[in-house]
Amino acid sequence: KHMASIELERKIRESEVNIKQYEKVAQQLSVSVEYCKKEVEGKQVQLAAAKRNAESIATITPELKKEFVEMPTTIEELEAAIQDNMSQANSILFVNENILQEYEHRQKQIETISTKLEADKRDLSKCLKDIDSLKEK
Repeated sequence: KHMASIELERKIRESEVNIKQYEKVAQQLSVSVEYCKKEVEGKQVQLAAAKRNAESIATITPELKKEFVEMPTTIEELEAAIQDNMSQANSILFVNENILQEYEHRQKQIETISTKLEADKRDLSKCLKDIDSLKEK
């Protein structure tokens, strides 16, 4: 019986130590929760100020509101959307690059043909003068 009471006292002391540790952890968590609450309040104030600023710059139309609602909500979705838009922009740029090269090529062809045309006109004019001169003789 005496051993059982010693064992019981040991378990009680152990439980008291555990309770004190849990109380300490609970106290630390409570402080942490209060800190987080204050941080959330601060962020809410910043958000409200940023929203007021944005609304003073641009009016949120129903169409714009709809676009905001349809925007990605997570960072991963946003990064994927950015990547999609970058790919689209690059493909447009690639197509435009080919179009630009084709335009420049045709521009050079036009210049070459125009130069030849001017030379041919001068030759024609000279030939017509020669013909007129021969007719007179």
